[in-house]
Amino acid sequence: MGVVPRLLELGIARTLVADGLTGATAQRVVRRLCPHCADAGAGANAEAGHRYEALTGQRPPKRSVGCVKCGYSGYSGRLPVAQVLIMSAELRDLVLSSKTTTAETGNAW
Repeated sequence: MGVVPRLLELGIARTLVADGLTGATAQRVVRRLCPHCADAGAGANAEAGHRYEALTGQRPPKRSVGCVKCGYSGYSGRLPVAQVLIMSAELRDLVLSSKTTTAETGNAW
């Protein structure tokens, strides 16, 4: 989430960002696998799925296959994925300092 560097880039004073920003939200949507045809060891990937399970002891992640219900795309619908940034005293201090990049602070805004 690049909200703090972007606000500073727009010319907003550091003190206004530090004191005025209480939080920020970023949202994306991702495709949802079709529940009717998603399979962990589908078709040509069956052997790879068995090897993955043997090596890790976990079931492999599901993969899209395609069926009539999803129009042979393997996907049906979307899911929201959100990030929330809540301004803390530590983040406020970082905004007020001149260290705003991830490399300088070690934090991701």
